[in-house]
Amino acid sequence: MKKSFLVVYEKGRKNYGGFAPDVPGCGGLGYTLKGVRADLRAGIKLYMDTCLELEKPLPEPTNNTVTLPMEGETNPKVSYYVERLTIKIPKMKNSKLKMSKRAIAKRRALQTA
Repeated sequence: MKKSFLVVYEKGRKNYGGFAPDVPGCGGLGYTLKGVRADLRAGIKLYMDTCLELEKPLPEPTNNTVTLPMEGETNPKVSYYVERLTIKIPKMKNSKLKMSKRAIAKRRALQTA
């Protein structure tokens, strides 16, 4: 199964930031839009894996719009980009998700950061 989540990117003077309004705490920061997109995709997947492992409900992509600052309220060198990221949702087996060693390492790295 796949879900498409709304994501918002902000281009600053020297970097990009991004967040997914439907996935609590999921954001990214980097020097390129491609890098932030990859971070967001990985963050959403990790969030989904964690929800499945803890038997919590998965977030649903409900946002179709996002409110951005009015013209003149922000730095004119800041631009915004909005798109949908499609994420493949892993299937649960026997009510527990078997996580790969790589996913476990990512989770531990995020918890210590």
